[in-house]
Amino acid sequence: MSKAIPPTSILVVDNFLSDPFTDYEIDKIISLRDAKSRNWYNWLSKEAIPNFSSKVATIYHNAISYVGLDESEIVGVETWANQLELGDFFHMHSDIDEVPYIRTRRMRSAILGLVYFADCKDLQGGNIIFDDGVYVGARTNRCVLFFGGTPHAIDRVEAGTRKSLVMSIWDEVPLGYRKESTELKHT
Repeated sequence: MSKAIPPTSILVVDNFLSDPFTDYEIDKIISLRDAKSRNWYNWLSKEAIPNFSSKVATIYHNAISYVGLDESEIVGVETWANQLELGDFFHMHSDIDEVPYIRTRRMRSAILGLVYFADCKDLQGGNIIFDDGVYVGARTNRCVLFFGGTPHAIDRVEAGTRKSLVMSIWDEVPLGYRKESTELKHT
């Protein structure tokens, strides 16, 4: 069996969902990132995705279809949602498996990353900027697909609100979600 080939460019798809998120649906996922969860992400095996959210499942299936990934090679996804408002931004970063990076500075990344703009109300700013200078404007029901380790930033929100779902699609379970990793943290 051949290994999945990640996308080598950035793909922007408008009208990504035929039935976009309602405020209630995206707000429910946003609320999962709080102080109690240590602002962590949700790890889902690919079998668990439909039980988490039918919209997340649709985004997952649409994404792998658009880039031609073999679903049999995918083990699961990290997913989370953000609400950005006036003054919020993210510095240049890569979405990586953080545990091996912290321990060894070895970088591992997902085979596919994506940002789905669920709701952009009166938004100015909040756009994605990739390290090669590619700039993608935030727009409701737009999805941006890219190789999971691609460095990117979010420019400052100057007005309005930006709600987005973020997903990293993995071909192996990130170390931080493995049982042996949890045990190692306490030694």
